[in-house]
Amino acid sequence: MPKPSLVTGAAGRVGAVGRSVTDLLLRHGHAVRAMVRHEDKRAQALRDMGADVVVGDPLDLDSMHRAIAGCETMYFGMSVSDAYLAATVNAAAAAKHHSVKAFINMSQMTVSQMRITDTTACSHHKLHWLAEQALIWSGLPVVHVRPTVLLDGFFLLFSSESVKQSNQNRLPFGEGKTSPIATDDVAPVVAALLTNPQPHIGRIYHLTGWQSENMQFYAQEYSKALGRTITYEDIPVESWRQGLLKRGFPFIWWTTSRRWPICIAPDATTECRTTCPRPRDKRRRVSTGSSGNMRRHSPRRRRTGTSQIWSHPQQRRGSISGHVPTGSHGALHEEQGITGVTAGG
Repeated sequence: MPKPSLVTGAAGRVGAVGRSVTDLLLRHGHAVRAMVRHEDKRAQALRDMGADVVVGDPLDLDSMHRAIAGCETMYFGMSVSDAYLAATVNAAAAAKHHSVKAFINMSQMTVSQMRITDTTACSHHKLHWLAEQALIWSGLPVVHVRPTVLLDGFFLLFSSESVKQSNQNRLPFGEGKTSPIATDDVAPVVAALLTNPQPHIGRIYHLTGWQSENMQFYAQEYSKALGRTITYEDIPVESWRQGLLKRGFPFIWWTTSRRWPICIAPDATTECRTTCPRPRDKRRRVSTGSSGNMRRHSPRRRRTGTSQIWSHPQQRRGSISGHVPTGSHGALHEEQGITGVTAGG
């Protein structure tokens, strides 16, 4: 009997990659062990789908042993928190002990702008960079996936209420641009890596939306989809933060505002405005190309996604036969040589 793939964060919330990966693998006949934090309706729904559900905490070593034992490959994804680095190392230690053949790590695009001598003033973003470093040092067969902000969570969580109540997309982003990518475009990439990881071990994949646009553009997209005029209203960061607190957001949220990303911690007293410091040399510079995708000016980086864009809606779920696809609104970049890229100055 084939060994299962472990998927952490499988219960998921809005825009959760873990749940989508679980669904995709199961529908293609792959065995899945789904790790969840709580025994609830979402856990039962995973069982009904055919997953082997394990309840546990990524910070608990015994939980990770129970989850990983007997699995051939694993996907690790976790919401940003103060415990992110500890959870990553905990999972890595158990994965190393059980000799997994691939550790697919869900990171974030902002890490591509950090280096050993210049990371970020935001401690929460820095944890992602440190987690990647720890995974490299571990010697595990790792693949890093770095998407931009997820479309599903970004707009459904941040904009839906104001759009519904006042026909406004109210966010504190000024003229800042972003290129969100849908969970349905990220999940097939992760699934492909889990089912055929060997060609990708030691690589970094950057996943972006097809184009980088400001909030005025996305307000127009709302208008087209809803059949009524939706406008964008730029609001102060503090007003937005207080609104998130009132709505009970338990996690840390961040996005690109005006010039630099912002990290908003609901339980914090300060904001980390400069999550990614300005790059100081041309070789490390990250820019936005004509297609709106982030591009690093470095000979060690090559774009691979152009020939893999799905051209038909019917292909949106993609194949998980081994290649790494991107969705009809997504683009993929590849960074080779993890050690040289992430540790080099």
